[in-house]
Amino acid sequence: MTAQRWTHAFDSGAIGVSPGAVCVIGARADCDYSVFEAPHLQSDWANHTRDLKARGHVVTQDMPEAEAFETALVQIVKSKPRSLAKIAAAYRALRPGGTLMIDGPKTEGIESVLKTLRAELSELGALSKAH
Repeated sequence: MTAQRWTHAFDSGAIGVSPGAVCVIGARADCDYSVFEAPHLQSDWANHTRDLKARGHVVTQDMPEAEAFETALVQIVKSKPRSLAKIAAAYRALRPGGTLMIDGPKTEGIESVLKTLRAELSELGALSKAH
């Protein structure tokens, strides 16, 4: 389950859960977002949106507004250009000093996405969950 990867960052103490506003871009139905208080969930997929709404979440297809969130979590997709566009939208949605988290398995191309980001960003930390 995807949530096991990004919650590992909290469980390990690598980052703390921000008390501020949180957005999740590319939200998936198989994830538990209960670690966040009232997250803004964005999903492009009807089945994920339906299932998340059934669990009581508010889900939109719209990207979040600029500088509105303390924390943004992006769950990548197999399309690298779409994943990078989601990351850019999440970056714009962050307040100055906010935390951007990017989640994804190797099968969806996380290593390629991170390689592209490392070429452009000087301060990029990565945390891998041991297998």
